[in-house]
Amino acid sequence: MQVKAGFTLVEMMVAIACASVLALAVMLGYAAYRKVYAHYVESYWSESAELLRTLHETTKNVRFGGRLENRF
Repeated sequence: MQVKAGFTLVEMMVAIACASVLALAVMLGYAAYRKVYAHYVESYWSESAELLRTLHETTKNVRFGGRLENRF
């Protein structure tokens, strides 16, 4: 009797199904990560812009070295 080496079609289909489920989980996780990251980046930029505006308003008429300068 001859021994056959290799995979059956059912084994290959099960392996492909497992790989596709894992790939779907990874893609959904990455999509959620990007959504949260975009939210935090937007929040950071808006807070930074507001902080710079406030700093500019509070320091635009400050004297540096005896001269009145606008630093921004």
